[in-house]
Amino acid sequence: MKWKRIWIILLLTIGIGIISGAGYYSLSILPPLSIDERNSPPDIKLLYPTGNELLSGVEEIVWAAKDPDNDVLKITIQYTQTLEWDCSSCPQIRWYNITVDEVNDGSFLWNTTMLRDGQYIIKVIANDGEYASEDTSGWVTINNR
Repeated sequence: MKWKRIWIILLLTIGIGIISGAGYYSLSILPPLSIDERNSPPDIKLLYPTGNELLSGVEEIVWAAKDPDNDVLKITIQYTQTLEWDCSSCPQIRWYNITVDEVNDGSFLWNTTMLRDGQYIIKVIANDGEYASEDTSGWVTINNR
């Protein structure tokens, strides 16, 4: 036998193989190693307010968020007002933070008395560090008179 032309190699990702002068032949005893490192975006749903509610004082914003990869989620809650939507010369809608990097516990108490009365839209954003997903309410009315 011509052992000088044959070498045995251990390949970590596909098992044991033999290389000869004629080519590569696999004697694989291990399946190919496959690691799926793709991250999936989180899911979030705004449960309250969803639109057409009358809000005043301290109101609870409620959401349900989960991540298919079980990543820790940080929640950001924002609002915009009708003035931003009615501005035809505005290049984009401006969102204002209510809270940033909130723990994903499903609710946040919002003191609406800091805002003037009017029409608002609420947005919740779930961020897993790589991807972010969002959900928005319809118009809600704040009236603290």
